[in-house]
Amino acid sequence: MKVLNIVKNVLYEFHKNNINYCHFKSNNEIEKDLNGSSDLDIIIDVVQNKEVENILIKLNFFKAILVSSKKIDLVRDYFYLDTESKTIFHLHAHFRISFDNSFYFPFEKEILNQRVFNKEYNIYVSSIEYDFLLRLIKISIKLKGEQYQKKKKIYFVNKLLKNINKDKLKEIINK
Repeated sequence: MKVLNIVKNVLYEFHKNNINYCHFKSNNEIEKDLNGSSDLDIIIDVVQNKEVENILIKLNFFKAILVSSKKIDLVRDYFYLDTESKTIFHLHAHFRISFDNSFYFPFEKEILNQRVFNKEYNIYVSSIEYDFLLRLIKISIKLKGEQYQKKKKIYFVNKLLKNINKDKLKEIINK
């Protein structure tokens, strides 16, 4: 799987500068995020938001400003024009966990404290338990009283469930 060079550069700078971050949405589909097919969602320690912005600006990202009444201040969109891959790469920097720019879940510190290093892609990712919990939250929000029709998402939830440490998940939920 090809990881975009700009992603490699971002991760290198994050590691070099001891940025406390992790990929946290749908870790089982991380390849799409790293090759530019989808946006890269990362959670970052809020105290490092200026440092992260400086790193991204240095790497020639530009910051987009969301014009919306639902805007969550600590979720930022950065774009990079990747002439090598002929794509526009989108990095979603989350300093808070939110969905639909409407719901805020205050457990980013726990996610960062339990992050796991993925050696294959040289990136920190959220634990499988938090990945599962976040997917459940996302699905519940999207349901909003309607039937959930995307069977692929349910398949991935079931796949994740097989690998989850159920005791650890109970501990997380009971916090």
